[in-house]
Amino acid sequence: MKRGASKIKALIFDIGGVLCLPKNKKNESVHIFNSFKESLRLSKLVNMKDKKMIGRIRSIYFKSSTGEISKEETLKLFSKQVNVKERKIEKIFYDVYKRNILINKPLMKLAQNLKKNGYKLGIITDQWHLSKKAVVYEGEYSFFDSIVVSCDDKAKKPKNKPYFLLLNRLKIKANEALFIDDRMRNIKPAKKLGMKTILFKNNTQFFTQIKKFNL
Repeated sequence: MKRGASKIKALIFDIGGVLCLPKNKKNESVHIFNSFKESLRLSKLVNMKDKKMIGRIRSIYFKSSTGEISKEETLKLFSKQVNVKERKIEKIFYDVYKRNILINKPLMKLAQNLKKNGYKLGIITDQWHLSKKAVVYEGEYSFFDSIVVSCDDKAKKPKNKPYFLLLNRLKIKANEALFIDDRMRNIKPAKKLGMKTILFKNNTQFFTQIKKFNL
């Protein structure tokens, strides 16, 4: 692939639903709490009919994913809610994520080829402290130039902060970036900032759309 007349200097990817896919499409979650349904051990920890408990856990998840609380605080608060030791909770979530995610190899191969041809690569991903190890730091993303992780950088999509952070780290302007995400709510702010975008649905659709950018 040659850069040609394209002004794009960097491609920015989401992880969940883009670079990383659910092993079983039927179990694809729109929220972390769907993970409870994928693990008997987790469903035994939490009474999914207890709306007050679920509300408290959702609050813990949100504060963790935005970096408002640390990993230690996340585990402490979660442990208090479900009356399970912190170490066990951490292992359960780690196992759930590792068991249910699959690296999108065609997309990763494309990213590697683009990197060889001089394009910068970045990632903006929303994670909480109990997912980032399995999903991000044990992934295959070492060749990416920069990664913004919401719980570490205190910057969660669709707010503008994570986009600005990565653009600054990559030292590019918004109109020099192509942003790929599987959620329209995350695509909209990228467009407003001036980025080119692709709403990812599947590999077939993505590889058809990316040809239009003459990379």
